[in-house]
Amino acid sequence: MLIPRTTSKNQEEKSLQVSAEPVNPKAPEQPQWLETILERYPEQVGELLKALPEMITGNPKKIEAETKIAMRTLTGFFILMVVIVTITAYLAYNKILGGDAVGFILGSAFGSITTFLYRYLIPAETQ
Repeated sequence: MLIPRTTSKNQEEKSLQVSAEPVNPKAPEQPQWLETILERYPEQVGELLKALPEMITGNPKKIEAETKIAMRTLTGFFILMVVIVTITAYLAYNKILGGDAVGFILGSAFGSITTFLYRYLIPAETQ
């Protein structure tokens, strides 16, 4: 099936020609309210821009102090768990504790370890 041409050859050539005039793209205009804020409050805007990286990442000294406290707490918790497990093993070896008591104590110890690690490693989402 043949499709009839509706445009002439001259029309096609005219549409393909490129104009010699330079094209000047307009620069995007800055909002007026932004200019007003920058003109009226240059010191406050400068202080805000200087403080912005610290707001985003946090204070490094505070983060380091919090990390030290968390590691000390974690170390103390694990030492306490090792002591409880060691005492339980010693008492079970000397047949002072029965198997049910050992299972209960060890299950409680490992349950509390996993709960503590879950809360410590996966912090709660803030809303």
